[in-house]
Amino acid sequence: MARDLRGERPTGAVKRAVLAWQEHRYDEAIVLFERALQQKPNNVQLLLDLGRAYGLRYDYDKADEYLGRALKLSPDSPRAMFAIGETYRKIARFDRAAEYFRKATLLASGQVNALLQLAEVLERLHALDEAVRAVADALRMDPAHPNGLFLRAKLTRRRGDSPQAAALLEEFLAMPPVRLLEPRWRAWYELGNIRDKEGNYDEAMRCFLKAKQLLQKQGRAMLDGTAFTLQKNTELLSTITSDHFKRWNAERFAPEQNVALLCGHPRSGTTLIEQVLDAHPGLVSADETNIMSDEAYIPLGNHFPVTVTPTDMLDQSAPVHIQQARDTYISMTEAFLREPLDERVLLDKNPELTMILPAIVRMFPEIKVIVALRDPRDVCLSCFMQPLPMNSVSASYLSIESTFKKYASVMDTWLHIRPMLQAPWMETRYEDNVVNLEKEAATALEFLGLPWDPQVLNFHERARQKHVRSPTYEAVTQPVHNRAVGRWRNYQKFIEPHLNILGPYADAFGYDS
Repeated sequence: MARDLRGERPTGAVKRAVLAWQEHRYDEAIVLFERALQQKPNNVQLLLDLGRAYGLRYDYDKADEYLGRALKLSPDSPRAMFAIGETYRKIARFDRAAEYFRKATLLASGQVNALLQLAEVLERLHALDEAVRAVADALRMDPAHPNGLFLRAKLTRRRGDSPQAAALLEEFLAMPPVRLLEPRWRAWYELGNIRDKEGNYDEAMRCFLKAKQLLQKQGRAMLDGTAFTLQKNTELLSTITSDHFKRWNAERFAPEQNVALLCGHPRSGTTLIEQVLDAHPGLVSADETNIMSDEAYIPLGNHFPVTVTPTDMLDQSAPVHIQQARDTYISMTEAFLREPLDERVLLDKNPELTMILPAIVRMFPEIKVIVALRDPRDVCLSCFMQPLPMNSVSASYLSIESTFKKYASVMDTWLHIRPMLQAPWMETRYEDNVVNLEKEAATALEFLGLPWDPQVLNFHERARQKHVRSPTYEAVTQPVHNRAVGRWRNYQKFIEPHLNILGPYADAFGYDS
């Protein structure tokens, strides 16, 4: 482990805390960090570690407290300012991140990384002019900085000059790769999407494949997690029956929660639907948190040996443990939102939750489920084209075939469960939303028990003021359009060898082949 901000090596207690965190024993890690801090109450690094830990646990007040204490001890330290900015960025509080990155750049000249981090979060906040200035300042200090060159091109495209952005990207990609962690894969994705919009589909696909090639090694390291998830999903689907759902639906918990789930497959329009519904005053959305999976579902399994199937684990979970999972989910979601739910509908939008839908209806039998549908071929192409950092999900998008198989595994879950599900559910199609958003929004609101409100149609205006966590944060600030409908036909020759994988799902969801 590296030395901390004051040059001290981490103690054994800190090492144990870091190990506990890496093994997802988050509460234990925080206790260990707190004990270490008692021994060294003025240790800036420990305060920063605790601030980040509490922030990642959605306790933003505690995070602010510890980061504030670190700041008091190092009020003139650009390194501390940068570390605080990184923490706020990590927990998706981009306005606070920008504040501290700015301070880091003011406290010391030559803060190239702080300027570029500032530009990144400003771009997320759609403050493009200030982001451009930050990148220009960084490139004056380091004209060949890879991230600076990439961001200059991306911001050029975002400000409407795609031809110049493409020229800048090609210039950057022609340079020899001389630094590690270079954003070359992001540049290939960016250039590919520009070529796509130009209608140069062959060149666009070449760019996407270049990006995938750079990510292969990193992606292979994620495949064990992907395989484990698929194994558990197979066990679940092969053992669950209608009787399970009927039995779970009959068991109720108090208080009942006004909660809804928005799922499906990534790139099926979930973010669009979420932003529309979130513009209603009677609803609040939790945008792609891991609270349901990591804080409610996974702890249920800790009461059973690993040999127990997911279905038996859910069926045999004690009511007290179900209640605890519910309470934890609600309290942590309110902490994430930084406000009580009151009487509003809580919409948990996360397409990755589709594969644990049985667990969710076990914990929340009163839940309402909205499943986003879209032409499977457009869904998979969009996933393939999306510039995502590597994790156990995005590792499945490194080839066209594996992307299609990932779609099949997710939507098999829905098709298998759909006829057995006791909770109220509805499907909404992306194509219908872009044709008649008002009608589709009204249908969804009625399903959720909410009256019509015309401000939902101006969702894109509100999205510009929000911290959208989804990778599609840029797209949802634009009015609805139909440019992505049927996009797969532009790449038909590339995906043709694998279309048989998607055929059953196109048929099941009513899409013509």
